[in-house]
Amino acid sequence: TVIALTPQWDTTDVSGCHALSYGGRLFTRDTMFVDTLANYLGCDSLYRLTRVRVDTLQPSVIHTDTTVCNVFWFNNILVQKDTTFIDTLFSLLHCDSVYLFRHIRFGSIQLALEASPDTPYLLEPFSLTVTERHHRSFEVMKWMPAELFLNQNAGNKTQSLRLSQPTEIMVIARSTHQCWDTARIVILPQDIDKSIKLPNAFSPNGDGRNDVFLPKLAIDRAYRFRSFQVFNRWGELVFSTAHSQLGWDGYHKGQPAEQGVYFYRLQIEFADGSLQTISGEVTLIR
Repeated sequence: TVIALTPQWDTTDVSGCHALSYGGRLFTRDTMFVDTLANYLGCDSLYRLTRVRVDTLQPSVIHTDTTVCNVFWFNNILVQKDTTFIDTLFSLLHCDSVYLFRHIRFGSIQLALEASPDTPYLLEPFSLTVTERHHRSFEVMKWMPAELFLNQNAGNKTQSLRLSQPTEIMVIARSTHQCWDTARIVILPQDIDKSIKLPNAFSPNGDGRNDVFLPKLAIDRAYRFRSFQVFNRWGELVFSTAHSQLGWDGYHKGQPAEQGVYFYRLQIEFADGSLQTISGEVTLIR
């Protein structure tokens, strides 16, 4: 008995990533094999072709950096702080092909401008310092009003001034990522209270009360002593200083000065350039 039969072909495609288990076998590379199925007479009836494809490539890793100055939209997502987005790209076999890390960094700066002292007196020297609130790098581009700042060096983050009237100060700076910001401060110089008090007696006995003869001013700065001198009744100089915090402790040449009346002369120069001279008597009591 002869059966006229044309064998049929059946093709099967299987694929996997890195390694593939199929038909009880483990495949780590592309392979193709054929199985032959016979009919009941033992004749070839079906040729089964199996094609195995294995993607053995390791995924690539790509990092991209984007620096922004303000809020940023990415894939319909509002980004308001440093963020990293991760995308996975697939090969034709749907295997991980590329890991894409998108790093979004904010390069904006937030400047702060401070004065020291924050409320200077008229024509009192004070300093201005600009800083960045998040400690990010920046360079100063301009100080304004420009006529007050002769030194416009980009690295100059501190300035010194004297003002005779209320003034608004502004500084403009740029970050290393080309983001800009400004900071402002209004300086209101206050009038100088030039009142001075000096005791007419003191008792340097070491009890911690009225032991030192020293002028008392209404202000704690914006002045300096030109001279502060004390003389005895014979006109001999017993004490002299130009230090505003140093007074006479009742000693002369290392010895306690005798009780009695002494004469003083005080010259004080204020920040506005005015000079005040005061003289009088003080009694040393023992």
